[in-house]
Amino acid sequence: MSTIEGLAFAIAGTPLMRRLFPVRTAALTTVLYHGFCFDEEPRQRARDRLRRQLDWLRETYRPLTLERCHQALADGAFPPRALLVTADDAKIDLLEMHEEFVAFGVPLCVFVCAGWTAQASDVEADGLLARAVATLEWYSGPEAVLSIGEQSRKVAIGGTSRSATIDEILAAPHEFLPHLEELLTRVAQAGRAPTRRTICSWPELVSLRERGVQFGSHSVSHIRLASASDVRLQFEIGEAKRLIECKLAPCASFAYPFGTEGTWNERTTAAVRAAGTTTAFLTHPGFAAADSDALHLPRFALPERAMSDAEYRGRVGAAGVALRAIKHSLLRASAAQ
Repeated sequence: MSTIEGLAFAIAGTPLMRRLFPVRTAALTTVLYHGFCFDEEPRQRARDRLRRQLDWLRETYRPLTLERCHQALADGAFPPRALLVTADDAKIDLLEMHEEFVAFGVPLCVFVCAGWTAQASDVEADGLLARAVATLEWYSGPEAVLSIGEQSRKVAIGGTSRSATIDEILAAPHEFLPHLEELLTRVAQAGRAPTRRTICSWPELVSLRERGVQFGSHSVSHIRLASASDVRLQFEIGEAKRLIECKLAPCASFAYPFGTEGTWNERTTAAVRAAGTTTAFLTHPGFAAADSDALHLPRFALPERAMSDAEYRGRVGAAGVALRAIKHSLLRASAAQ
């Protein structure tokens, strides 16, 4: 933990914190998990830690479903100590840890990267384009030029060509669709295959849906949308929503990939709104009131590592707000020098 983080947690829960960062009683606290098991630790240790976290959340807050949050925003009032718990990316440890959310009565909303989940699933015609885009975006092998189809169409992969190649495919998908399975095979041969699967498949997410999990969209391939081309932006938002609704359930909520400053802007927000999204979440600490901008809701993001109970409670409380304010103050002071 850095010195700045230590300062933020040192004042968490103190009168100074409450005076500097007042919390409205009828406000929404949204928590963001990315995973539950870290560094090959024993599963029981991770499970026990999650149980302590959920027990504290249940005692401290009033957990809501995503649907209930939508209704509260529409009604203009959150219940006191409202809480929404979310998980991004649909990592595979959800399958064994979700039962703890059920046991403690804490609803969970999972934001799905549709292309990543397509990669984790059997190859299907519906979703093949999303699978190809995610594969090309996160290809980690050497740069190469592949020939596909009877006409030996050239496709550049890797390095600085990745975005241009994906845009070329999205601009004329009917020309590439007959050759996408061949392209995926060739890309797999050129690159390094992952050692193990880390993301849930569509059937696994269906099983979670049947156990009460709600879902939102986290784009197709988890890119910084603010720098995406128009064709890519529309695909990342529209195709992810379409696939999730086809495979799982109606999808009215979105979580911006990365969600930090500079990864979204007015153009991305307009695209999210045009897709029919009701709520959209960023990744910076803060509390949402019923009159907050529903397409820019804050979340308290948890680091992807094991935490002590004290650190967890500080991060879910106002310590994250203090940490962000301290960092911004230091940046302003440095710029003024």
